[in-house]
Amino acid sequence: GRLRVMMEPFAAKRPADTDESVYDFASRRIGREAADYLVQPMVSGVYGGVAERLSLRACFPIMAEMEAQYGSLVKAMIAKKKQARAAGKKSGGPSGPGGWLTSFRGGLYRLIERFNERYGEFIRTEQAVAQITRENEQYSVQVTDGEALQAKHVVLALPAYATAPIVAPLSTELAHSFSAIPYAPIAVVCSGYPKSAVTRELDGFGFLVPRKEQMTILGSIWTSSIFTERAPANAVQFRTMVGGDGDHDSVNLSDDDLLARVNRDLDRIVGLRGDPSLVKIYRWSHGIPQFRIGHGDVMNRIESQLTELGNLYIAGNAYYGIGLNDCVKQAWRVAQAIS
Repeated sequence: GRLRVMMEPFAAKRPADTDESVYDFASRRIGREAADYLVQPMVSGVYGGVAERLSLRACFPIMAEMEAQYGSLVKAMIAKKKQARAAGKKSGGPSGPGGWLTSFRGGLYRLIERFNERYGEFIRTEQAVAQITRENEQYSVQVTDGEALQAKHVVLALPAYATAPIVAPLSTELAHSFSAIPYAPIAVVCSGYPKSAVTRELDGFGFLVPRKEQMTILGSIWTSSIFTERAPANAVQFRTMVGGDGDHDSVNLSDDDLLARVNRDLDRIVGLRGDPSLVKIYRWSHGIPQFRIGHGDVMNRIESQLTELGNLYIAGNAYYGIGLNDCVKQAWRVAQAIS
């Protein structure tokens, strides 16, 4: 492991004009074992994806840029650390900028509540957009209740699979491009235990599982260890992910079967005594968009088609990054373009 990292600056260069997978990149630069036990679980934890299928350029553009500019991740990190030190900042790592996990008291749903408090008069719930058409310089947004809203600018902040049928009247080619972005199913099992039921210390973020370990879960976040007010003082909370692009079946299991799998795998890692005192299961058949090899080409087509139509914009996690930070950046860019 350490020798391989020391040899990383001498690793083979990326094949020219190739949309390389995350796995192939990691294997080429830091070795197959590191790709299996470090990179693959990170990818499954973040994207619910399979590293061999995902595009490095789309998922981790900073890594691709580091290699292109410096020829080596190690050299790039040294250079960026020097630059950050000179600027009095933290340099972050190859997968993204440095930082820490944060949330709101009551969870991220507080964002939704605050939006409703401030902009409730502009928000319409329990209604869906059926389709978008265009006449001259105006878009007509047709709602399922029969009303049509006229707008010069339209922002499509829906999942890609939901956007496709809505824009079909504008362009079948654009609709096909949105449909080309696949999603992976995810089941999230939130479970609470008395502290006395957990035999190992939960001093950390949680854990991710390499596929080669042949467990049925992708990983588990120790929510009560990361955030305050997530569990009573004498209890702990786990948020465990199951499914992903490598497992499209587990999300369809019964609650009892899904919970049994989660408890069995959690027990192997943290040592559990007894059943959880609280369980809540969330299932997402279209959980996480997958930036597979060729995602850049799909985005180029979408951008070209949007430009041709004009005054039509996209925001959300299916395009330029799946994280909340990525979505905020994209929303800012869209707002600036409209204003």
